[in-house]
Amino acid sequence: MISFKELCESEVDLVIDEIYEGGEVGNISDDVLTKLMNVQNAGGFRFRNILNSTDKAYIVLYSSNEDIDWPDVLEAETGKFKYYGDNKRPGDKVDSKKGNLILEAIFNEENRNSIPPVFIFMKNPTVSSNRSVKFLGLAVPEDYHLGKDNSLKAIWRTSNGERFINYEAHFTILNTKSINREWLRCLINGDSLNSSFAPESWIKYVKYGLTEDIILRAPKNKEYRSKNEQLPSTNKELKKLDFIYEYYKDDPYKFEYFAAKLVGLMDNNFLNFNITRAVRDGGIDAIGEYRLGHKNNSIKLRCALEAKCYQRDNSNGVKLLSRLISRLKYRDFGIFVTTSYVSEQAYKELLEDGHPVIIISGRDIVEILTNNRINTEESLLNFMDTIDYL
Repeated sequence: MISFKELCESEVDLVIDEIYEGGEVGNISDDVLTKLMNVQNAGGFRFRNILNSTDKAYIVLYSSNEDIDWPDVLEAETGKFKYYGDNKRPGDKVDSKKGNLILEAIFNEENRNSIPPVFIFMKNPTVSSNRSVKFLGLAVPEDYHLGKDNSLKAIWRTSNGERFINYEAHFTILNTKSINREWLRCLINGDSLNSSFAPESWIKYVKYGLTEDIILRAPKNKEYRSKNEQLPSTNKELKKLDFIYEYYKDDPYKFEYFAAKLVGLMDNNFLNFNITRAVRDGGIDAIGEYRLGHKNNSIKLRCALEAKCYQRDNSNGVKLLSRLISRLKYRDFGIFVTTSYVSEQAYKELLEDGHPVIIISGRDIVEILTNNRINTEESLLNFMDTIDYL
């Protein structure tokens, strides 16, 4: 971690996943990005212009990661970063906000040499300061798999009965460990391709476009998730998980319908789930399909779902996972959904033996719901009440 004092007294480089500590005064003077990046002291979109120009030298995206309706997400494994624009309430047009105008400009720019580098920071409170931030990386306005034309999406939302549009922007983090401070000076002088200081991945992007070899990917090691990693990390999320458990604990058969519906929210290529009879499920609570291919030619893989509505401190052990695995037929795969977590031994054996089973634990349930804007007790109750429990 870089202390606020060090930040004020010297110029420091930008290092991936480094935490830059804010001040302790308790007001706007504690802001990190004004000192680190020489940009405005407020807002999610901040920037610095090229000298004697209105063109952007670089852009800083700051995410508080606190807006449950618009959750910005970094996928460290793939290098993807999803960021929402600043038209988050009804009453304004999508292009009336400064941040959304910036998104339009950089995503619609066809000349890569005219696209300013984007530096992404996320709020990361520390003991000393609530304004501390973490540097997530150097990004470009494009998702490799979506393509440039599909990386900026206008999406509808409804609030208090009013519809409005905001932008969902998909960025890609470039593979560079750190940013030399001298490059920021070069950018301000309009020299983004300075060979002495510009990251190699940035130079390749400008010259050849977004290619797989310049994306910062961080694949997970083949390790099990601990109990803490499988359960929500905040009290608010834990309460949501407990609410689900309390709703279904006296009728776990209904939880199977909830689990099947949840899997569909996770990926809309899951379809046609049929809940098995409660007295003769044989270790499988539901059978469904996963569609793979395109609209003109696709195949459907059979998947078996097992759902357990447990208190969050009650683990799912080897016996339960083994029962599901033993019911999988050739080319099947399994999904295990639980409001709690899978024990260390069961998780390790699952990974070591390479069984095709997806684990959806308590934390995953909450995240899937949040990603689908089911993020309040009221919206959750409405979702559960409208499930068709045949």
